[in-house]
Amino acid sequence: MHDEGEGTPEDLRQAILWYRKAADQGHAAAQYTQYILGNMYHFGKGVPKDYSQAAFWYGKAAEQGHADAQYRLGDSYRFGEGVPKDHGQAVFWYRKAAEQGDAAAQYRLGDSYRFGEGLPKDYSKAVFWYRKAVFWYRKAADAQYRLGDRYYLGDGVPEDKSQAAFWYRKAAEQGHAAAQYWLGYMYAKGEGVPQDDSQTAFWWRKVAEQGDADAQYWLGYRYYLGDGVPEDKSQAAFWYRKAAEQGDADVQCHLGGMYSKGEGVPKDYVRAYAWLNLALAAEQNYRHRLAEERRNTLQERINTLQEHMTVDQIAEAQKLSHELAERIGGGPLSLPLPFEPPQYQSNGSGFIVSDEGHIVTNYHVIENCDRVTVNLAGKMYDAEVATTNADNDLALLKAERALGTPAAFSRSERAPLNSDVTVAGFHVTVAGFPLQGILSKTLNVTRGSVSSEHGLGGNSGKFQLTAPIQGGNSGGPVLDKAGNVVGVVVSKLADKDAQNVNFAIKSQRVRGFLDLNGVSYRRQSSDSEREPERIASMAKGFTVAIYCYHWRRAGCIGRGDAMPSAFSGAALSRMRSPTPHTSFSRRRQNRVVCKDLAFLSQRSLNRAPWTRWS
Repeated sequence: MHDEGEGTPEDLRQAILWYRKAADQGHAAAQYTQYILGNMYHFGKGVPKDYSQAAFWYGKAAEQGHADAQYRLGDSYRFGEGVPKDHGQAVFWYRKAAEQGDAAAQYRLGDSYRFGEGLPKDYSKAVFWYRKAVFWYRKAADAQYRLGDRYYLGDGVPEDKSQAAFWYRKAAEQGHAAAQYWLGYMYAKGEGVPQDDSQTAFWWRKVAEQGDADAQYWLGYRYYLGDGVPEDKSQAAFWYRKAAEQGDADVQCHLGGMYSKGEGVPKDYVRAYAWLNLALAAEQNYRHRLAEERRNTLQERINTLQEHMTVDQIAEAQKLSHELAERIGGGPLSLPLPFEPPQYQSNGSGFIVSDEGHIVTNYHVIENCDRVTVNLAGKMYDAEVATTNADNDLALLKAERALGTPAAFSRSERAPLNSDVTVAGFHVTVAGFPLQGILSKTLNVTRGSVSSEHGLGGNSGKFQLTAPIQGGNSGGPVLDKAGNVVGVVVSKLADKDAQNVNFAIKSQRVRGFLDLNGVSYRRQSSDSEREPERIASMAKGFTVAIYCYHWRRAGCIGRGDAMPSAFSGAALSRMRSPTPHTSFSRRRQNRVVCKDLAFLSQRSLNRAPWTRWS
């Protein structure tokens, strides 16, 4: 009464006191009170948890024939709780309880025969005791499931798929996750039941809702293809995400594909990259040829994604990879990321030539760059290389958006043969960003004059100028007295005896390069002269600093431990085990290479053999 508050206030200490008095004095119901005392000590109810005291009182009750106590004592010996681990003693007490009709003990005895714990392994006797548990215990879903497994595999009984389906269904209807999964599997394969995709989806949804990654994957797959359920990419993505969050590398790869294509989810390169990155991390736990193929394939996917991402997006994706890894439970990523943060290599200059964000610079400024960014007025933008002409040392970039005010090319009626104002003695201004990290990061403007109408060796496509230039000026504009472009800085003579021997590409060559690539640009009269300050102000609106980055390949991310997909179904309500026997995680032995981000038509149940529960 004290332990349940019946007629008196609940007081567990008083309950313990009276139970102990009754047990010590040989009360008529002593075996019951001894069993209750054992439970209180075992579960720490009203007293500190004490397995040795629990085993002591279970033993007292068991010796007087109390079936539940016999079962509990058997468990104490099986798991070494309060007594030395002893499978022989565990079997002795399980059998005592089982012969009195205790279903949990019958189930445990079936386990003992099945695994050869405390007696010789004997599948037929395991089935015998499982059957008894099924008919004696009204909540024996585990026993029903195991009996179904025995019929499916032909262990101890003749193989019989219809009987397997019968017992799986019995357990599945009680919410047993493993039984629901395998019943769905049998409907998918038409084993023991008529093939029925809708029934497969029905049962896999039930187990997916209980958290099994495999079922979540296959349910998502059904929604993706419309097998047994209406085709629904958003539902596919929902279930893939559930499985991916449990560490399934295949699903992480495919989910990354959905984000990269915007299938069932908004297109999101950051999340696509993060999931592919995690899949790549998981593959580091395997060291065989197929794993190497998968790693290479995933690396290619990541490389492709990077071509469409900004530096900030990649950094965000890598951070998200680590956050997801922590959330999944694999701990922080322990190896370097597939690509460390972009390594700055060099810089140059360029200028905007169109309203669409086209930028002209030198080819040698962006040669071999994995990533190019441009800075205009203190703001950084990503740019891609639209086209190049290595022979003329020209490159055309396309910024992620329209920038600034495009520069205008010079047009003067007084220029010889309309060849731009690049005659000897003509004053010019050079704008650019030289010696980044040493000089100021703001625009640098120098003045000089055209000293020769030809470049080094008499090159007619270039001219020589005296305006001082340094490393980083390459690709910047050379402006005439009106602030219009007459050339592109390209090089300087590296000779200790040469002073201010610098060269630029004539704007004729640049305009021809733009014409060839269909870029519209502005031309403006140079007949009116502007003040140097005004020219410098104009240059700030179209001259950009260009930064070249290299990605340093540093191997793939990984972790010390794998991120396995596992799930434990419901156990018998009275059973306790550190490793529930209803676990039915199936390791993929021949895992599918994520070759096609558009999806899974190549993956089937036949290609994903499972290691059944054993």
